[in-house]
Amino acid sequence: MYASNDTNPVTACPAGLRLGDGLGQFGHYGTAPLEEIAPLLPAAGKIGPSAKAAPILEAVAAAYKARAEA
Repeated sequence: MYASNDTNPVTACPAGLRLGDGLGQFGHYGTAPLEEIAPLLPAAGKIGPSAKAAPILEAVAAAYKARAEA
């Protein structure tokens, strides 16, 4: 998961990440405005290797799915 002001997943992809379906590549799941996702993220300073990402990613995925179904 990464944030960008570019809505195009190909041009917004950070350097070092490779989009694709091969080994070592990342797939594009979807996009959503940051103002919808920000409330789902933990407070600043708590995101890092020790943070439990699964609940955050599940919340973001649920928000994206609800947005797509609307």
